[in-house]
Amino acid sequence: MIKILLIEDEQALLDMYRLRFEKEGLVILTADRGKAGIEIAKKEKPNLILLDLVMPEMDGFAVLAELKGDPVTKDIRVVIFSNLGQQEEIQHGLKMGAEDFLIKANLTPSSLVDYVVKKLNVAANGQSDVKGKGQKNAPSVERTNKPICQGIRVLIIENEPAIIDMYKLRLEKEGCTVAVAQNGAWGLKIAKQQPVDIILMDMVMPAMDGLSAIKALKADPNTAETPIVVFSNSAQEQDMKKAVKAGAEAYYIKSDITPATLINKVKEFCKIK
Repeated sequence: MIKILLIEDEQALLDMYRLRFEKEGLVILTADRGKAGIEIAKKEKPNLILLDLVMPEMDGFAVLAELKGDPVTKDIRVVIFSNLGQQEEIQHGLKMGAEDFLIKANLTPSSLVDYVVKKLNVAANGQSDVKGKGQKNAPSVERTNKPICQGIRVLIIENEPAIIDMYKLRLEKEGCTVAVAQNGAWGLKIAKQQPVDIILMDMVMPAMDGLSAIKALKADPNTAETPIVVFSNSAQEQDMKKAVKAGAEAYYIKSDITPATLINKVKEFCKIK
C-alpha cells in the first residue's frame, strides 16, 4: 500500500490536502510538527514525504537533516513543499537530499495529488508503485514578469490565516492593494470605510457568515455594484445557488484554486484587458 506523509504546521492546509488525497483513495499520514513527522516516518516508512520548511520548534531543513542522517529513514524520498522559493533555499534543500522542491502557492491540492501520482507512478487508488525517481517537475503555473493587476483594490474576507497569507502574497505581487477581514461583520465595516474593486469571500466564518455578508453588501448602495467572488470549501449545490442568488458573481471551490488562478479571476471580474 502506498503511503504519503505530509509534514505541515498550518492545520487548515493540512486538512485541505488530506481530504484531497483521501478522495483519490491514497493513504495520507499527517504531522503538524517536525518531531512528530520524524517519528511517523520511522514507524510507517512512507513512500514519499512532503515537507514544509517554515515550522515551529524544528524547521524543515532540520527535519530533512535528521531523516537523511538516520539509517531507518535515509532512503525515504522527500519533496520539499514550501512557500519559500529563493534559489539558495532550493539548492540547499536539494543538496541536503530532497529530490524536488515545490512552491506551495503554485499548486492546488488537485495538482499536488497529480504530481505525487506521477512521481510514484501509482494509480489513483494507490495500489501500485514503481520504484524510481519519477518526474522532477511539478505542474507549472504561468507567471508574468510584470504586475497584471496594478492598482486594483481587493478586500479578502476569510478567517484562515494560511489562506489569507497565500492569497495576499500573490495579489500584492501582481500590484493589488489588499485589505483583510477575518469575518463578515469586519468585512462589511472595511467595505463601507474604503472603496474596493472586488471582494473575495469565504462562506463559513465567525460573527457573520458569507451569505449574510453578501446580502448586506448588496443591500448597501455603496457596495451594491462591487463584484463579490466566493471561494469556499463547501461544494454543496444549494450553497452555491444561495450565494449567487444573493448577488455573488461566482462561486469556486477553494481547494481547486491556485493563487495564479485567483489572479485570473480578479482580472476577469475587474475587466482588466
